[in-house]
Amino acid sequence: MSRKILICGGGTGGHFFCGLAFAEKFLELEPKSEVHFVGVKRGIEGRFVLKDERMKMHFVESLGFKNVSLLKKIRALGSVFHGCLQAFFLVKALRPDLILGVGGYSSVPGVFAGLVWRLFRRIKVAVIEQNSVAGLANRVFSVLGAQSYSAFQTRGFKTIELPMRHQVMRSGGGERHSNWPPKRLLIMGGSQGALALNRAWLRLLPELVKTFPELEFVHQSGRYGFDEVQSTYQKLNLQAEVFDFSENINHYIQDSDLVISRAGALSLFELMILEKPVVLVPFPQAADNHQLKNAQTVQDPNWIIDQNDLCWERLKPLFMNKDPKKLSWRGGPRASWKEVLQSNSGAY
Repeated sequence: MSRKILICGGGTGGHFFCGLAFAEKFLELEPKSEVHFVGVKRGIEGRFVLKDERMKMHFVESLGFKNVSLLKKIRALGSVFHGCLQAFFLVKALRPDLILGVGGYSSVPGVFAGLVWRLFRRIKVAVIEQNSVAGLANRVFSVLGAQSYSAFQTRGFKTIELPMRHQVMRSGGGERHSNWPPKRLLIMGGSQGALALNRAWLRLLPELVKTFPELEFVHQSGRYGFDEVQSTYQKLNLQAEVFDFSENINHYIQDSDLVISRAGALSLFELMILEKPVVLVPFPQAADNHQLKNAQTVQDPNWIIDQNDLCWERLKPLFMNKDPKKLSWRGGPRASWKEVLQSNSGAY
């Protein structure tokens, strides 16, 4: 069996890596098939190198509408219109069997083109929502008739388990012994909210190391926080590995005793697989406050901290707690991710 699928979306790691996980699983099931991605150059997909020759990347124009001025909304409308034309001709050339939107403004041109072409060809068009509150693009496409799936219970969407990337699954159940109280911490702020988390963390650091002077740190700083984070650890003479981004973050998760993390959906499910104690600090500027709602679905409320409340006084009881909390699914039943990849004519 040989099919061709087009995965649309990206911008942030949560959207793009969700699409990559579906691509890897699809090619496991159908090794003679092809996967094409369509996104925007300035997104994370523009910097990521696809290592499987059966995967190809394409770029279109697109800009976001939410939380921007009227002038930028008008500019975004023109950009999306241009991107839809580009995607229309891309779909015509590729003739995919399945078009899968993984969210974000960069998914709009490809999914919209798929819905138009579906009027003339037999194409399955589906969207995946990773978060507990559906994004604007996915809400619109669900109304327009795309088959709609969500990692969380969401009205109008079918709840599914998200597939995990090969890299994550290979790391699950590692042999490293975990320590408690923790000796090695991982701090990761995601692709959007790292800067504010960095600064809140650096403010509490001196008090933390007074109580736990032997701690080791691994800190994913984000693109704009690297120098500030690294210099602070150096001034405090602390042992720390600092980097802006890693494609192999699961290795650092597996090697840690405690993770301080944002609450993006994909990160949560990867942390769940890797079974590490986690303190969640939801990104307060996330659309519709979806990170807080994500966190409340998978973690004990005492282990969820508001960004403005992140201080040693709030963290200390958790470090002293003899029962560190790992993430676990607290929602209802979920269908298999395989359903998303099925053709219109049959199941795996």
